[in-house]
Amino acid sequence: MGSCKQAEKSCGCAGDKPDTSQPSVSMPTSGMTFKIEGLDCAEEVAILKNAIGPIAGGSDKLVFDILNGRMTLLPEADPVTEKKHH
Repeated sequence: MGSCKQAEKSCGCAGDKPDTSQPSVSMPTSGMTFKIEGLDCAEEVAILKNAIGPIAGGSDKLVFDILNGRMTLLPEADPVTEKKHH
């Protein structure tokens, strides 16, 4: 087969090596990460942002990974204690 005509990156065509690089997703390098069982849709993310965002200093301090069911509090988030909020 002929070679791929894409000059910028490999497309995985015959004769080309498949692109195995990681996607360029901005993920936090530190902070607190929680496994959230059943986290699989944007509606659940919105619920968590509304519930935890105010405690953490804003929903912009939260990062969600729906594929892996994880929520991360960024390092600049307000300290979150085990104290229950009602």
